[in-house]
Amino acid sequence: MKTLRKGDEFKRVKNSTKADWAAIKKLVADGWEFIDKTTWRKMRGDK
Repeated sequence: MKTLRKGDEFKRVKNSTKADWAAIKKLVADGWEFIDKTTWRKMRGDK
């Protein structure tokens, strides 16, 4: 799983197949950016 962020919105997407990676590349082209899991947890309020 990869975590993508655009502003205050987050998406967790699978990354196990070539089709999954194609979808990730499309999201990145649309302005989404990768963030690490620790940052994602902090931003959504997990301890």
